[in-house]
Amino acid sequence: MKSAVTQLPKTHQNDEYLSALAS
Repeated sequence: MKSAVTQLPKTHQNDEYLSALAS
């Protein structure tokens, strides 16, 4: 799943999405 996320543009919204997955 992480690999799919890294393909997306790095945005603040994406950053929050990663934070949600990490929490």
